[in-house]
Amino acid sequence: MVIDGRKTINIILFVIILLNAVQEFLYSVNNAVAPLFYVTDILLIIAFFLMLMTPKGNEVNKLQVKAWVLFLGYAIFTFIWCSKNYYDILFRLRYFIQCLFVLWLTQHYLTDKWLKVIVNTLCGIQLINMLLAAYQNQVMGLFADYCNGLFGYIGFGSSSVGVFSVALSVLAVIYYLYGNWSPWRSIFIVGISAAYCAFAEVKAYYVVLLAGVVLVFILQKRSNSSVAKNLITIIAVGLMFYLAYVILSIIFPNNLAALFSVNDYIRYDSRSTYAGRLNTIPFIFSNEFMGNYVKSFVGSGIGTSASNYIYELGKTFSELGFIGLGLLVFAFISPFITYMTEKKKTAEQFFVATLSILMIVGIDIWNVPFVRSIGVIIFFFLGIANVRWRSEEDV
Repeated sequence: MVIDGRKTINIILFVIILLNAVQEFLYSVNNAVAPLFYVTDILLIIAFFLMLMTPKGNEVNKLQVKAWVLFLGYAIFTFIWCSKNYYDILFRLRYFIQCLFVLWLTQHYLTDKWLKVIVNTLCGIQLINMLLAAYQNQVMGLFADYCNGLFGYIGFGSSSVGVFSVALSVLAVIYYLYGNWSPWRSIFIVGISAAYCAFAEVKAYYVVLLAGVVLVFILQKRSNSSVAKNLITIIAVGLMFYLAYVILSIIFPNNLAALFSVNDYIRYDSRSTYAGRLNTIPFIFSNEFMGNYVKSFVGSGIGTSASNYIYELGKTFSELGFIGLGLLVFAFISPFITYMTEKKKTAEQFFVATLSILMIVGIDIWNVPFVRSIGVIIFFFLGIANVRWRSEEDV
């Protein structure tokens, strides 16, 4: 029996994405399923051996790959001066390798057909997310940070909710502008994402999505049809935001001020004495590096202090310093650089370029991307530039 390596890798990618989209909820229901968290590692090992026997299908974004190799290489190099806390080192490296290997597999082996299968599945999951978050909030009466739909309800999952919703919403906007999706489907995806984030009180989603839509409008090619589509998009997104505002005003009326006032947001973000969204770098520079410029440049080393911080900006800066942070930003911005130099631009390249820029914002406001479950989904999205959305007859 001959195994079709590329098809099998696509099936593995599908299973990995589906598993990581639902495993937090399964764990919330019964923590006896904790071994599920290691299935992704097993599947990636299988995919690695299949990869060795399978001819590469797609061309990778060489700049993006080199940028991530530099980041990973520097992270490993800092082992020389780290605290030698082997558990934390392996913990960090595990998610680095998981995410980057999913990116590699997606770039090399994902086909047009499986892009459609996975994205359609994720759209269905988003509908379930919205309904579950509403149930968790209104029926179970859970605190907002636990109303995460399929991303679980026993831990803080706001980061997963926010970045997943941003990715699907930006994809919906771009696919509408390119004619891949109908306006109704795109409005539906943005609408359920906005409602989902309202029930989970992920206010940052609206700010990041707004930035994403503005970026899309700035970068896209101009035509008479695109102007009309832009107006429809603005109206649709505005209506979805109003729907979310109504939900938020009913459920969390006391927390809305942070969305509309800089002073109120600063007050909201300054509720604690640790590194928040607005003071991460100066806090770490003063309290961990003690004002030492050399330490701040190279970091304290992988596995040393990431667990002390909530957001990826703090984790990367504390362990890898300005060098690692610069390499991380460069890795995220590399698809955008490639996109700007391409003569023929596709919807998927446009999406990856846009999402990459938004992820630079995401590392400051959310605990992403090198975390359980949502991490591999993010890097799947970042790897789809080589494939194309096709109609039924083209699949």
